[in-house]
Amino acid sequence: MKISIRGLVAALLALLLFSFGGIIWTNRSTANAEIISGMESILSNVSQSTTARSEDFLADARASSEVAAVALTQQAMATPEELESYFGALLRSTPSANGAFYGTVDGDFVFVSRTDADNGPGFRTKVISTDDGERTVELIDRDVDFAVTETALDPQDEYDPRTRTWFQSAIERSGTVLTDPYVFFTSQRPGITAATPVLDAGGQVSGVVGVDVELSDLSSFLSDLSLGDNGSAFVFNVQGEVIALEDLDRIRQPDGAGFRLTSVSELDSPVLSASFAASSDLGLTPKTFTVDSEDSTLHAFVAPIEQTDWILGVALDERDFLGEVRSEQQRSNLIALALGLIGLAVGWRLIQNVTVPLTELRNRAREIEAGNLVEAEPSTAVINELRTTSDAFDLMVKALLKERSAGGEAHTIDLDGQDDVSAMPADAAKPSK
Repeated sequence: MKISIRGLVAALLALLLFSFGGIIWTNRSTANAEIISGMESILSNVSQSTTARSEDFLADARASSEVAAVALTQQAMATPEELESYFGALLRSTPSANGAFYGTVDGDFVFVSRTDADNGPGFRTKVISTDDGERTVELIDRDVDFAVTETALDPQDEYDPRTRTWFQSAIERSGTVLTDPYVFFTSQRPGITAATPVLDAGGQVSGVVGVDVELSDLSSFLSDLSLGDNGSAFVFNVQGEVIALEDLDRIRQPDGAGFRLTSVSELDSPVLSASFAASSDLGLTPKTFTVDSEDSTLHAFVAPIEQTDWILGVALDERDFLGEVRSEQQRSNLIALALGLIGLAVGWRLIQNVTVPLTELRNRAREIEAGNLVEAEPSTAVINELRTTSDAFDLMVKALLKERSAGGEAHTIDLDGQDDVSAMPADAAKPSK
């Protein structure tokens, strides 16, 4: 196979550019893969911490309810005043608890809850008493130090603890229950209830004690996670109800005179909808998947929360983690492209510095072969070897011209090694004696 110097140099330049491009592509792919791997690690860590926080959130409510049930079963608290004092102390020592209550099988009820009154946070107690069929509902407002600030009667109140799901479920199951999330009757905020049956001295159910835990604390925990500008975290249940969201105001919807939990479909969130769909066959194993949006890719993670039908979802946006890297890569690629173009220009110039003088030498050799002896201008070749070769051609031409002048006739130089003597005088062609 024959190849020209121009082709050889061009092939070398092409190989260099190909290698250069391969290095850039490999570095980009490796960097992206490492960052995405880091994102998945973050997803896993966030999932573990959030799942643990959610489980602690539920365990605190369960434990508070069971401790209160033990105290009531042992008749450590017998009057509404004693119950109110105990529940107030429980709320002040348990920030996640929003309310504590005790309802009896006769319909009596004591409920202490947090309030956000105009004059500052405090507590409100509702005491429902039934005496000889007469029902009395008393409201007691207290400040943060649990000092009474106002009392009132509410004859319009029709609340009956015996009709509530938490009361009926605790009795039916004969143990502590955690309700599905719902909007509390009193505060109109989403939450769950942990309820435990209380037994009398004869082992019969005398009532149910419980603790309300608002979901706002879980939503606040999610909002404090560092997930980038476009990342998100959420909790929903298998029915598709949103339990916790970074934006607390979006997890409830008006429903008649009250509120209900927002469904996944009502939020019009692609990543939340995809997470709910991915959780349909989740089982006990977490799942990682991606969601493509218009201008980015979200890496999402869903995991079950033990002892509940809740699903935790976390999503990270590639832009938050790859954005700066890709900007730097683009700048690097532009610099590499500029350097590549400069390299091509320098390489092309190098080719010209080699091929142009060689072409001139080839043409001069053909002229000499044809007998056209003409002195040329000194070579301007940049490469020393080519300039020296051109100078040698000049000296050869001068020697031939000098010989021609001395012999009087021209003769043709055969570059294959034989002089053409057909043009010489006859006597000159004869050998001397």
